[in-house]
Amino acid sequence: MIVIGQKIKELRKKGQLTQKELAKILDIGKASLSHYENGERAIPLEVLIKIANYFETDINYILGINNIIKSDKKVFYASDKEIKFLEEMRKISTYQNILISPKNYARLIERKTKDYKIKI
Repeated sequence: MIVIGQKIKELRKKGQLTQKELAKILDIGKASLSHYENGERAIPLEVLIKIANYFETDINYILGINNIIKSDKKVFYASDKEIKFLEEMRKISTYQNILISPKNYARLIERKTKDYKIKI
């Protein structure tokens, strides 16, 4: 388990994240993440999957089976709320336009929000 913890810590540091930040992303406690990184606790499969997806890597890398950091597979996991939101977005004509020209919409959002303290 120490190898797994070392890999997670390595990925976290490469991503310039604190334990607190990564724990929030993974929806776990900071103490749990610390235990995982130090090899003090077994890591649930769903947490391994979240880590692999977040860092776009293969679970086999985290497990120490191979040395391939980046995965060529793009897997997206979403909560029920996120799925519902995406389904509603698909019904809006603007969504289709965003897909066609995302850069134009990003510029539009930046222009519309320039007076607000919002970072995109």
